[in-house]
Amino acid sequence: MGGPFPVLPAFWQAMHILRLFLIILSVFMGAPILSAQVAPDQAGNVQEAGLFPSPDVAIRKIVIKGSRISADLDRAVKPFEGKAASEAALREIADVLARTYNLSDIAIFNISLDSFTPADGVLQIHVQEGHVEKIQVDGDVTAKRAQRHVRAIAAPLALSSPLRKSALQRVLRQIADMQGNRVEADMIGGQAPGGLVLRFTVQRAKPRWSIGFDNGGTQIFGRPQARVGAGYDNVLTGGDRIDMLYSRLLSSKGEAMGATYMAPLGVDGLQLSLTAAHGRTELADYELKARTTTLSTTLSYPLHSGVATALSASAALEMQQSHLDIIGLRLITENVRIGRLGLNWSKANAQARSEIGVSVSRSIDLPGAQTSWFITDRRFTKLRVSAAYHRLIDRNVIVRLLATGQYSKDALPSAEAFFLGGDSYGRGFEPAIVSGDSGIAGNMELAWAPPASKSGRRAEFYAYVDGGRVTYNARPISYRATYGLASTGAGVRVRDGLLRMDLSANRVIKDPYVGFGDRWRLSVSASLSWP
Repeated sequence: MGGPFPVLPAFWQAMHILRLFLIILSVFMGAPILSAQVAPDQAGNVQEAGLFPSPDVAIRKIVIKGSRISADLDRAVKPFEGKAASEAALREIADVLARTYNLSDIAIFNISLDSFTPADGVLQIHVQEGHVEKIQVDGDVTAKRAQRHVRAIAAPLALSSPLRKSALQRVLRQIADMQGNRVEADMIGGQAPGGLVLRFTVQRAKPRWSIGFDNGGTQIFGRPQARVGAGYDNVLTGGDRIDMLYSRLLSSKGEAMGATYMAPLGVDGLQLSLTAAHGRTELADYELKARTTTLSTTLSYPLHSGVATALSASAALEMQQSHLDIIGLRLITENVRIGRLGLNWSKANAQARSEIGVSVSRSIDLPGAQTSWFITDRRFTKLRVSAAYHRLIDRNVIVRLLATGQYSKDALPSAEAFFLGGDSYGRGFEPAIVSGDSGIAGNMELAWAPPASKSGRRAEFYAYVDGGRVTYNARPISYRATYGLASTGAGVRVRDGLLRMDLSANRVIKDPYVGFGDRWRLSVSASLSWP
């Protein structure tokens, strides 16, 4: 059974197909690769030009010129005044200055210990802070629009001096977020003192195609299902992207289709996303027909882009049109308009990555909004929180932790429900085996990935345990109910050229309700992706 009502499996399955479509579509939306290389001697260099130690003479005064953080540097070297100008002291002064700069927001610097005058005990230090002298963008001739967009994003770096880490990191992250391009960045010395040339090479990504098969359907509709996807970049402007997906059940009448278009707005990181999706299912034995259509517009903006951390905000307006017919009569209608606000935070280093997302959704009373009063509230509010933590604990071993929670005191439409069962939480169960208005779920996975074979084939062996609990709020036609489930299993993921495969054996360890029979579920997923 796909939901709280045995007579509505087609409706819940239609909602689930749409949800699967959005999940699958997100797989094709990975960010392009950006690499940045800065030579160590450019990032921070300390020189001792024309300086000879004077161990018998005390340093009476240290004069620092050319620095934007001279106050911080003066405080850092103050303890050295009165000490002998020995070689060890001079090197320690240089180290202290370099460490102070590394803690600052200045990206590139050069420190020169110019001279020491024994007669008056004055140590002269000159600092040259780096600035962007020129921005150079080239690459694939078919990516001219993307190159112009990269140049526009990076242009502010040439208007301010010195070059700051925060500004550079924000620009690099914005360029990395551009859709459909591979961008490589490096930096070389310029002609002017302290001048730098920031170079970008932009290559346009090839169109993407994919076909896939899995047995992740349900018993009532049939488990085999297939999908076809396509993606194209730089459609209208440099850095935009469109992804399309079609998914179909192979043993019954059920399909989902949709497209997402993403494009940058301006050069400050603001991004627009437009999504349209449609799903339908039919169950001839019950004369049930379900339809659902979703249209959404999302704006996202980076609030913070650090070296290791990022924080972004999003706002969305979504329209959902769903209905269920039985023997030709309209039984349920869910036409809702929803506003969403979200925050997403992430932190990453060489060993771990953490992510937290928070969103608040609320119905909006706009023209066309209509719901069936006995199953869905026309006005509702929902809070959703998700977290992920991935950590490399050994050279080839990784731990993945996932958790999601949702709360609402209202009777939500089915597309806003919290689902258990399927790939996210409850892999030992059919998709959307239970659902509710509030819920919490978690997943822990341990994976081992041996070195790739000589032919390039990669495999990852994993074991997991997951579970969750949902609460279905009371309706005029039903009581409040709570369901819980848990499962465990193991499998292997294989990547060999164009082929991607995921094979797993999954076992139920906690039933969602009395009378649930299946204990084992074998999952098979395979796809081919070009290029």
